Amino acid sequence: MKKIINNFFTALTFMSRIPVKLKEVSELKLNYFPLVGLLLAVIIIISEYFLSYIFAVKIRALLLLMIYIYLTGALHLDGLGDFADGFFAGRDKEKTIKIMHDSNSGIFALVTLILTLALKYLLFKELLLRENIQAIIIMAVLIRYILGYVVIFIEPAESSMLGGALSKSAEVI
Repeated sequence: MKKIINNFFTALTFMSRIPVKLKEVSELKLNYFPLVGLLLAVIIIISEYFLSYIFAVKIRALLLLMIYIYLTGALHLDGLGDFADGFFAGRDKEKTIKIMHDSNSGIFALVTLILTLALKYLLFKELLLRENIQAIIIMAVLIRYILGYVVIFIEPAESSMLGGALSKSAEVI
C-alpha cells in the first residue's frame, strides 16, 4: 500500500503543483495519470461549489480556469506554446527542435495560447451555464488516460525533451 501511495504521489508531483512530500522518488507510472486527473477535477468542482455563492458565471469560469492553470503549473501550456512555435515555423526537423527549445515565445505560441485559453474559458462557462460541471471529471480523467497512450505509442521528436525522458522512464504497471 505504501508503494502505491508513493507511486501516486510521484505522478501527482509530475502533473501538478499540489505539494506532497515524497519519502522516495519512484518511477513514474502511467496508470496513475487518470487518478491525478480525478483529483484535479474534484478540486475544481469543490472550488466551483464555493465560488458559486459569491460570483456570477463569467467570473467563476475565469477563476476556475486560473485555478486549473495554477494546479497544473501551466506545464501543458508551456509545451503547447513550444510545439506551436516549432510546428508552425515550417522548418526542417532540426530547426523545429531548436525553435522548440528556445526560451523565448514566438507569435505562433502567443496566438495558440490565447486561442486555447479563450476556448477553455468558454468551455468552463458553458459547463457552468448548463449546470454540468461534473463533465470536468470525465475530461480530466480521459485526457490523462489518453496521455498515457501517447507516451507509450508516439515517438518524441527528441529524446532529451520532457516527452522523451518521460517515455523512457514511464512504466504502465
